[in-house]
Amino acid sequence: MIQNEAVTITNLVPTMAAVMMAESDLDTYDLTSLRGIVFAGAPLPAPLRERTRKLLCPHLYEYYGMQETGIITLSKPAEKLTKPDSVGRQIEMAEVRVVDDQGGDLPVGEVGQIIARSPSATDGYYQNPEKSALTFRDGWVHTGDLGRFDAERFLYIAGRDKDMIISGGQNIFSLEVEEAILGLDGIGECAVIGLADELWG
Repeated sequence: MIQNEAVTITNLVPTMAAVMMAESDLDTYDLTSLRGIVFAGAPLPAPLRERTRKLLCPHLYEYYGMQETGIITLSKPAEKLTKPDSVGRQIEMAEVRVVDDQGGDLPVGEVGQIIARSPSATDGYYQNPEKSALTFRDGWVHTGDLGRFDAERFLYIAGRDKDMIISGGQNIFSLEVEEAILGLDGIGECAVIGLADELWG
């Protein structure tokens, strides 16, 4: 379709890009019309990002958000070059914070829960007051994602709160381990989980 319709911008989840690049005849398609690829919906691992730049289009955008909030951050192509692992800065209509367990804002570089609000955010789940009470608090959507800001307010995702592994008293973010594994030759997809251990917890 990109070739036939001279598509200039396309939205993809990372899995779709991986499937496209796995096609044995990819080099027979003319993709020169592409001026940008917008990623959203799942983390964009560094190895996949770099392959996408090389094989599909060098100009990448990345959105971050969820169904409950809509889009809350955007990373533009120039920013994907200088801060490739960031999902960008909050968009104009959104507010994004990184907070501790008590809801206090964390300093630059510290990982905490990402919370957000925007005009496009919903205010609850249909007929599910228990889940609504956990997610929607004091006007903020508690995403369940962990992240940190840098000094310029670029947001970096560390993983899902429920996916954090605690081993020997250390917090291990499964997303970081997955990204390292995906950097190995021959690995296309992976998932990291923690298992109970008598010594390490």
